[in-house]
Amino acid sequence: MKKRSLLLLLFTFLSFSLIYGEPAWFSNPPKESGFFYFAGIGRGKDPKASKEAALADVYSQIVYMIRASVTANSTFEKYVEENEKEARRNSAVYSKVRAKGEAVIEDFSLEKQETEKIKEDGKEYTVFYVLVKVPKKEIEKARERLEKEAAERKANAMGVFAFSLSPDGNIEDVEDIRTTIETVYKEMGFNIKSIDINPTADVLKSRNKMINFIKKSVYPQIKKAIVCTIITSNVRKQTQGNFVITSILGSLNISEVNLETGEVVSSNLIEGKGVSMRKDDSAVNDAYRKLIKSFIEKFMEDPSGKKKDDDYI
Repeated sequence: MKKRSLLLLLFTFLSFSLIYGEPAWFSNPPKESGFFYFAGIGRGKDPKASKEAALADVYSQIVYMIRASVTANSTFEKYVEENEKEARRNSAVYSKVRAKGEAVIEDFSLEKQETEKIKEDGKEYTVFYVLVKVPKKEIEKARERLEKEAAERKANAMGVFAFSLSPDGNIEDVEDIRTTIETVYKEMGFNIKSIDINPTADVLKSRNKMINFIKKSVYPQIKKAIVCTIITSNVRKQTQGNFVITSILGSLNISEVNLETGEVVSSNLIEGKGVSMRKDDSAVNDAYRKLIKSFIEKFMEDPSGKKKDDDYI
């Protein structure tokens, strides 16, 4: 009897700590007078890191939505009701740029947390879901602080730059990433100014050289910059029959920089891979195109991993 009770207790514990699929409250957070609820998701091999990523997702949503609601000149509650889904998607982009996030709230409580184990490409990951409860008065305090910063954002222009360097040394403007960032930041009241620059391959390979190049090219017209660079790191070829399988590894580095001080405010690195199987020499270029495409998809994807047209708040 004691053994059966112990097994029942263990099963009950596991059912609360390990779930299969996202919890119902993730897609439909509760509503309560005097409070806002935010649901976040994080994934990683380490459970602790995945929980931190889920909390970072929540913080990013809060910061983005507060900033955007200040710009919209409406109450936070009204802004969330009218723009909830789109704001959630844009906060995902915001979190990739502002990797460290901005803890603009002090009073909040972690209401729920659940985990799910998944396997991808033979590797096991922990998916962490969190539900955070924030008093409305805390949101109002944050709005008041950010309203004071709005004038500074308008006064200090920001530039967005996104380039990729191909294996043969060609430089391209990655327009999808650049325009997405510009749109998100414009919505939050940032003074985005478009200026063309022409970095060399040598400059693009070094973040410090790139920052110095941008500063010399655009400062003081632009006081802040978001710099995105895609660099290939390894090209591998393998013959299989009449085909050549080509794989290209690369990384997307995203940094926000204060050009007045040279300080890197935040930095994020996304790894990627492009693979092509062709009979002719076009395989390298095809693999490179697929690498760029993978970065664009990773950059624009939602934290939940759902497609863009899904409803998830």
